[in-house]
Amino acid sequence: MSERRKILLGWLAFSFVIFHIVSIFFTAFPGNYIPSRVKKMAEIYTYPIFTQNWSMFAPCPILDGRLEVCYFFKGKSTGWQRPLQDEWDKHALFRMTYHAELALGEANLLYWVDVDVKKMNLRYDQPMSGEIREKYLNGYSYSKVQDFLEGTAIYLYEEKPDSAYAKCHFKNVVSQEEGDLILPVFRWKD
Repeated sequence: MSERRKILLGWLAFSFVIFHIVSIFFTAFPGNYIPSRVKKMAEIYTYPIFTQNWSMFAPCPILDGRLEVCYFFKGKSTGWQRPLQDEWDKHALFRMTYHAELALGEANLLYWVDVDVKKMNLRYDQPMSGEIREKYLNGYSYSKVQDFLEGTAIYLYEEKPDSAYAKCHFKNVVSQEEGDLILPVFRWKD
């Protein structure tokens, strides 16, 4: 290969690297500092290479929820509380700790309760009684909620509860529909 051809290829490679860096810079930089025409031209190059559609991997959750519990130990009530509120607060501060697993556990539990709500065509704030209660007791989430409540009671109070009430608050972040669902009483036998 001739010296002149090597120099030409070197300049072409250098020009491509500069074009690549500048295109990424223009795409990532806030739009109010770069003319929209220039940004659109840069995005023509960067869009197919760098744009990711995250919903392909993990759809954005549309349900925001929280769980409140009222435990009963030997006839005494704890009152309504969020059993993992402390873990949620610590998770917000320290993302890479075990608190994330506890927060995720509660979020997954609420997901399964919502699956049952949809399967049974329930509305939030609709009481669970009669046939609906029996369907829920045989649904996906009843045993999961019961195990979760027992585990959190042992975690928080170091003893198994006699019974507990659970209330799930749901908010659909897309439709803005929200409401509470009070689950049937949970009981444990010795």
